[in-house]
Amino acid sequence: MDLKVGKSIIKKNIIMLNKLIKNIKIYLLLLLIVSCTNYQTEYRDDAIREHKILYELENIDFDEEKIIEYINLECEFIEEGINDHIADDLPIYYFIDFYYIIKRNSGAEAQAVESYMEAIFNYCNFTSELEDNWESLDAREESYKKFNS
Repeated sequence: MDLKVGKSIIKKNIIMLNKLIKNIKIYLLLLLIVSCTNYQTEYRDDAIREHKILYELENIDFDEEKIIEYINLECEFIEEGINDHIADDLPIYYFIDFYYIIKRNSGAEAQAVESYMEAIFNYCNFTSELEDNWESLDAREESYKKFNS
């Protein structure tokens, strides 16, 4: 009789433990979602402001949600570019260079492109990729000039 009681207590404890683990997984998932959302929210305003500056939209009443849609497309482009460079065993530095040259060739000034890239890469959660591969504005400008000569 005592053995049956012990087994039933163990089964109840296992069931309670499984429920606890399931709840912990749900809470961790929610925490991850909230933290990612907060990360993007933190850099959202910077990304919008720098986008308006780069594309000379500061004095135009433009729907911020449309700007965010465009910025999200930029995030996809950046992610794809970084992943392609990694897959091809190329340094991410090359992609940073390429991205900078694209933005400079659109007619934007060097400092504006640098500020834009910082804001966009932060918003897209690629801060470390930019910081680890940026080197300097002078280095980016040198690449830009070589490309356009």
